[in-house]
Amino acid sequence: MLICDFGYAAKYGSTIGLELFKEDNVKNLVSLLNDAQFNALAEWPTSSGGGSLGNELLITQIIRLLQIPFSSNIITNESERVASFRLLKDCNVVDSVLNSIGYLNLEKINLVFSLLAKLINAGEIEKDICHQFYQASGLQIIKKYKLLNSDSSTILADV
Repeated sequence: MLICDFGYAAKYGSTIGLELFKEDNVKNLVSLLNDAQFNALAEWPTSSGGGSLGNELLITQIIRLLQIPFSSNIITNESERVASFRLLKDCNVVDSVLNSIGYLNLEKINLVFSLLAKLINAGEIEKDICHQFYQASGLQIIKKYKLLNSDSSTILADV
């Protein structure tokens, strides 16, 4: 499993963040956030890193890695940060991340919404990200897992 030592990146410069955030790496990470992968991992014994705990660990580590561009001490150049945001958009990260909600315990879902909120506020790509959220039926997913009470969804629909 991939783990990014953010302390190392902060201490030794942004190169580790940039190396991890190359197009092929991001595409591979996002491709792991799918039902087939989750179902296969769920069949492994928990003692071997599988089961629902294995899925949760996989998802949380990938989401943490996808948040690299939002850390000011890892990617400091604004043009690199914008390129990273576009890369996330181009990899359709919203759909994959929303898909992973069903495999997380309630206390870990905040990581998903933290990433989505950061993407939605990412400046020039925010309209594209909002469109991806809409296309991925984001509000229906929120409703399906009862993450908001029924009155809250009308507020989100207006946004």
